[in-house]
Amino acid sequence: MSTFTNTQVSLFTPTSIDGHYKLSKSPKTVSLYDVLFQPLQPELITAIRSEPDKDKRKQLKQGLCAITPSALCKGGRRAEHVISHTGLMAFDIDDISGDTDRYFRMIKQNRHTLYLGMSASGNGLWGLIPITYPEKHSQHFEAMRIMFDDMGIKIDTAPKAVNSLRYLAYDENAYCNENAELFRQLMEQAPAIVPTQSRRLPLTSRTTSTDLTN
Repeated sequence: MSTFTNTQVSLFTPTSIDGHYKLSKSPKTVSLYDVLFQPLQPELITAIRSEPDKDKRKQLKQGLCAITPSALCKGGRRAEHVISHTGLMAFDIDDISGDTDRYFRMIKQNRHTLYLGMSASGNGLWGLIPITYPEKHSQHFEAMRIMFDDMGIKIDTAPKAVNSLRYLAYDENAYCNENAELFRQLMEQAPAIVPTQSRRLPLTSRTTSTDLTN
């Protein structure tokens, strides 16, 4: 479990204010192992997973502890509060109740999957992959999105942001692979070509290409 014990993330704890939860602006730095492999707030997780109403589940989730899997933060969770990258990128798959087991089997076979577990709602999955170039987080994410598309799986785009939040839900049946391979693929987005006044050409759309860096 060295990857999990040696990787540090920011932990945000909720505070109830007038019946509404607010996450702390002073996150704690903790090991990934400590937040993934111990049952935090088990009663609340049970309440969330037994709540049939989606809006009520969302409201209950606000009371969960949360981490920023890709970032260490100081003083808050906005982009300007990020002080370093963890070297990990998260993926999130929502609303797959009934297909959870099938998706789980597919994703755990991917050689890049470091961690895979059930989401707080119990109707989705989330996981982590290690990336080669933390400074190119968004390019890695776009390449990962395409990788999942090729598997027939649609992932949430929120983790494209380095400071994206993940509510914690302990999963005793989570999949872990200490030997997960670094994800090297990048999807670059070329800038739009702005026409000059003399040529008056139409504005071209952005194009993409994949850099499979070995």
